[in-house]
Amino acid sequence: MFVLLILIWIIAIKANHFNGGTINWMPVYPNDTSSSILITITQSYSWVYPTVSCTTNIPTTGGSSSTTLNCIANCSTDGGYSNHLISILTDCTSYSTSLNMTASERSVNVTLNESAYFRISYDSSAWRSLENAATTNNPGWSIVSLIDLRRRPD
Repeated sequence: MFVLLILIWIIAIKANHFNGGTINWMPVYPNDTSSSILITITQSYSWVYPTVSCTTNIPTTGGSSSTTLNCIANCSTDGGYSNHLISILTDCTSYSTSLNMTASERSVNVTLNESAYFRISYDSSAWRSLENAATTNNPGWSIVSLIDLRRRPD
């Protein structure tokens, strides 16, 4: 019985429960010309149901190697983002027992310098297996978004 419980525990921790998602952003006031720009960053993800149930603060367990959207490129020009990192937690928006899917989303406002130019990422290793994958290992994955608030020359 003890061995069975350990196996169930290992399977639950190693479960591939992430289907994919997006990280988008947009200015709250598109015509703002001030030196500080308020933007909304929206994270939308798809998860395997019932492994990930329909609750707030998804993902509540396992898989993720980070708890925030981290700057991964051009971090010296992040416009102040590194001082106000955004949590990866999202809220359930819907689920389907027939599709075995949970959808989650959360939007957060953040104020950045007008010349911000950087990439943020959500990365982990709980991605679902791919058919005909080039490797038999379950590779890590990341979703990346470029935030570019630099003024256009036109």
